[in-house]
Amino acid sequence: MYTQFHNKYYKFSKVLDGFILILITLNGFPSFAPIYQEIADFVKNPEELIGMLSEELYIMDKNMERLMVSELKEEAEQAKSELEMAKAELQEARAEKAKAAAELNDIIAERNNIVAERDNVIAERDNVIAERDNVIAERDNVIAERDKTTAERNIFKLKCQGKTPEMISGELHLSIEYVNSVLAELEFPNR
Repeated sequence: MYTQFHNKYYKFSKVLDGFILILITLNGFPSFAPIYQEIADFVKNPEELIGMLSEELYIMDKNMERLMVSELKEEAEQAKSELEMAKAELQEARAEKAKAAAELNDIIAERNNIVAERDNVIAERDNVIAERDNVIAERDNVIAERDKTTAERNIFKLKCQGKTPEMISGELHLSIEYVNSVLAELEFPNR
């Protein structure tokens, strides 16, 4: 079947070739005649065309391979460049982190110094308060001693005026027991 088609096509091709060649030549385009002749020869001898196409496909494959290799190299270079940039950014981030950590440590040290100073101030205040409490206690002792001395003097004075311990207790608003104990210390007999 292929042979019948090929023979019919080939006969048709000869007639068509001649007709087109005449038209080209007559219409004033003689420069196309060699190109058309080459095409007509390929129709008559397709093996040559297939060989040329195979050779062209091989060249295209090689060129495509080179192009792909070139693109892969460019992608690899770009990826390498991006990796280097990422490494640089990471290094910069680490440096910023270290700087921030150092600043934080400085702030913590300063805060610790402030806390230590505050603790010293509190300790000094506590010392001042303790000294004040001691002074107050001494004053209270002095007042108590003075009050005791005053009470003893008043008891003595009233006893010398001949008053009884009950009268002294009522007049000075002191307990009878206290008045009797003071009189005992002064060696006054109770009467």
